[in-house]
Amino acid sequence: MTAAIPKPPRILIADDEQAIRDEFLRVLCPVASNERCDKELVELKAELFGRSLEEATDRFEVAQCRQGDEAIEAVMEARAAGRPFHVAFLDVRMPPGPNGIEAAAAIRKHDPDIYIVIVTGYSDDDPRQMAGKIPPADKLFYLLKPVHARELKQLARALNEKWKVDQSLKRQQQELERKVAERTASLLRVNEALEKEVSERRRVEEALRKSTKSAQLLQKIAIAANQASAVDEAMQACLDEVCTYTGWPVGHAYRLPENGATVLVPTRLWHLDDPDQFETFRRITEATQFRSGIGLPGRVWQSAKTAWIVDVTKDRNFPQSKLAANLGVKAAFAFPVLIGEEVAAVLEFFSREAMEPDEHILHVMAQVGTQIGRVIERKRAEQTMQESRELMHAVMDAVPAMINTKNRDLRYVLMNRFQAEFYGKDPEQIVGQRATDLASLEYGSYMESLDRKVIETGEPLPYFEEISLDGSGNPHTLFTTKVPLKDADGRVKNVVTVALDISERKQMEDALRESEGQFRDLIEGSIQGVLIHREFKPLFVNQSLADIFGYADPEEILRMDSVLALFAPEEQLRLTGIANARMRGEDVPANFEFQGARKDGSKIWLQNSARAVVWGGDRAIQSVVVDITDRKIMSEELARSEDRLKQATRLARLGHWIWDVAEERYIHCSEELAAIHGLSLKEYLARGSTIEGDLSFAHPEDRGLYQTALGDLRKGEGFDVEYRVVTPGGETRYVREIARPIFDENGMVVQEFGTIQDVTETKRVEKALQESEERFQSFAEIGSDWLWEMDADLRFSYFSDPLHKITGLPREHYLGKTRLDVGQGSIDDENWRRHLADLEAHRPFRDFRYTYLHAEGRQHYWSISGKPIFDGGGKFAGYRGVGSDITERKRVEEALRTSEEKFFAALNNSSEAIALYDADDRLVLWNDIYQQHHSGHLGSLLEPGLTFEDLVRARAYSGESPTAIGREEDYVAERLERHRNPGESFETQRRGGWYRYREHRTPDGGTMIVISDITDLKQRETELIKAQEIAKVGSWT
Repeated sequence: MTAAIPKPPRILIADDEQAIRDEFLRVLCPVASNERCDKELVELKAELFGRSLEEATDRFEVAQCRQGDEAIEAVMEARAAGRPFHVAFLDVRMPPGPNGIEAAAAIRKHDPDIYIVIVTGYSDDDPRQMAGKIPPADKLFYLLKPVHARELKQLARALNEKWKVDQSLKRQQQELERKVAERTASLLRVNEALEKEVSERRRVEEALRKSTKSAQLLQKIAIAANQASAVDEAMQACLDEVCTYTGWPVGHAYRLPENGATVLVPTRLWHLDDPDQFETFRRITEATQFRSGIGLPGRVWQSAKTAWIVDVTKDRNFPQSKLAANLGVKAAFAFPVLIGEEVAAVLEFFSREAMEPDEHILHVMAQVGTQIGRVIERKRAEQTMQESRELMHAVMDAVPAMINTKNRDLRYVLMNRFQAEFYGKDPEQIVGQRATDLASLEYGSYMESLDRKVIETGEPLPYFEEISLDGSGNPHTLFTTKVPLKDADGRVKNVVTVALDISERKQMEDALRESEGQFRDLIEGSIQGVLIHREFKPLFVNQSLADIFGYADPEEILRMDSVLALFAPEEQLRLTGIANARMRGEDVPANFEFQGARKDGSKIWLQNSARAVVWGGDRAIQSVVVDITDRKIMSEELARSEDRLKQATRLARLGHWIWDVAEERYIHCSEELAAIHGLSLKEYLARGSTIEGDLSFAHPEDRGLYQTALGDLRKGEGFDVEYRVVTPGGETRYVREIARPIFDENGMVVQEFGTIQDVTETKRVEKALQESEERFQSFAEIGSDWLWEMDADLRFSYFSDPLHKITGLPREHYLGKTRLDVGQGSIDDENWRRHLADLEAHRPFRDFRYTYLHAEGRQHYWSISGKPIFDGGGKFAGYRGVGSDITERKRVEEALRTSEEKFFAALNNSSEAIALYDADDRLVLWNDIYQQHHSGHLGSLLEPGLTFEDLVRARAYSGESPTAIGREEDYVAERLERHRNPGESFETQRRGGWYRYREHRTPDGGTMIVISDITDLKQRETELIKAQEIAKVGSWT
């Protein structure tokens, strides 16, 4: 007897577009051919896949709404009728009524059990905001349009099953709560009797316990506070002891800043019995400051007295009261830590339960606050003194001068780090030593003689130069001052020495004197033209200048009244203005280009470097000129070349920079360098970016790598590193930066040059390639049971892990063996021989099947596929392939073949023509009625793989369809449009008969076509119409 198909689960769809609702109906409620065929197919599906009739039915009862108001009303009516909806699919935008979010919030109030799926085609709808408006989050889902049929149907199935499980659990929970309530009531009655009996005894014992515990608490806190090395340590001890004393799980300290701030600041000092339970409460508290009178801490600060809150969730002056119930705290008290009458801190404590005030505890806590206040006052004084000492030492160590102090025994009592490092030692090593211990006996005795003079005279020795040797024996020139330190009686106690190392300045002075002597020789022999003039009257001209302007001898120019003749006429006014401004001391360009006039009248381009000098005891102007005419000619080509380079670097996302080591600044940055960092060049330079400053752009996880690379560059080694940068807009980019030092002739680094390229796209491609390779490995292992490799001698060299689990033998058992050694038989000897021939010929092969005897004696079927591999020179290197144990597949194939026979039998017993096309619109299967429907030439075309378009076109030109005659291509286009966008059924006439077509999409994207012969129905309709007309005629007569 055939079982009845159960009623499908209920689903609500709300969308203002009919097409969307129709698509949901098509997926969730596919049209069946007829009831008998439906039942047979459902039963076959249940038998074939081992599912229940309810699961095999795979259909839903769907209700539709166009607006949010309709959806809310439908949910209320369904719930009132006892047939609630399991799932609701709501579109976000359904004008003019409430939108999907508002409708969902209203539906949740009326039906807390329903699962809601928000369906939208707009990416600006934030799922996290939706979850906040439509709790709980586990009953809210988000689906983005366009909706895929498989995804939709699977989501509907899953949520329907989840709804059923929820209802079952709800019923079980209600029954359990009833039993617990009954048991609890019984236990409460027994407990009430016991409590009355012991309450009096407890009262007496509690009073004694409180008194003893209070004394012990004060003693413990006093000991811990006096032993604490810091204020925080004392307050932490207090928090721990008070929580132990009260049994309360939470204690926390607020501190009043010493800078006169008007808020209490939370500390990180806590006592937490269960840190995990109170983690949220801890985070919220550490982010909350209080003004005077606000909250429990502010209330205590304002009054300077202890305070108690019975239940913080009901206290209007407790800012976290709304959250407290979820944070696990109820009762609270707090007390001030007093330094005199000043509140220095507030300690607060919390209980899990609401509790009435305990005056005894509040009295004890007031004493504790006074006790801790005395400790804080003492620790603050100690800390201030220590900070003063540390600041003095830090300042001394930071000063780039040598500072030391000696006692009357001429032993060092203090030396700053700068001077200690001068001697190659740590400051601590030098304390107690004498100058003769650090330097040679001769120099040490000299220094001590100066110190004795200061001690004996009590007068300073200011500003004198001396030669000192460092720890390596190198001489340095020091500019030194020695002063005495005297006690209250005027007696010299110490000698303080301050010295500046002026060795470098002395060297520069010597070098300057030497360079001045060489200046004239350099000018006379320079290849650059040098001119010194005063108000354009020439004072000095070298031979190079005469050569540049086409004169045989410098004297020709020196005889001129004015060198303005050397300037092109159009340049004379500009250059006169610059020269006059320079003589007045105004800020004018030192380097500029101008056009000059040669002796023969031809014009040349010159690069001029000018500055004011003193010549013959009076101010003059020195100009150094270089003929750049050739360079100017090439400048346009260079500009074009640079433009092409800019375009190339822009396309390659390649920026570059040049860094001047001496000036510590960029002397060149490309626009692309700034663009890679997400800025314009102007913005990039305005930020004052330096090479080290670029660390701010580096991704936090890559800053260490980039800093190491910069360190290598500073050592003159260069670097080539890939790292990530984060632009001001928050975008993360991958870059590759290459930097190299540029050395002068002495091997010193003078500049650093670098390029930086945005390799984000390359990284993306590399990542995609890596993921592709990983997917290949995964797919290979998913699509097979193991991977294998052979060497050039056709012996196995590798097997992946799963093999030993399948065979019962370790992989090593097969390594070094041939295929024939491993194979223990074959399904077909001819196939086996062909396989060996493929191996010898180095040909690829696929799905070679043979039997294998398992270690436990079971016979297995294996399938092997492989491909030859060759090295770079084309030499055969072996095979690589996959293998699968197909024993289970063989069994399933046999069972599937039996099921398919039953399925096709049911298909052929149908009275309607049925055909299935795949997602590519190619014919997969059809029944005999479909074959008969396409009789003659069309029937001979039916074979697997035939496209629907080819079949329609053949029918259009066959003459069987009257509506296609004379308009064949239009007929094909109309039929394909209807086929690719299936909707309502349609009727057509062919070969004197009438047929109804129904088409719908299958979950895998294919199309099912069902054709019914309705010729008899049409004939009866015609007869009925005729009978009605005859009846009308009869009534007229």
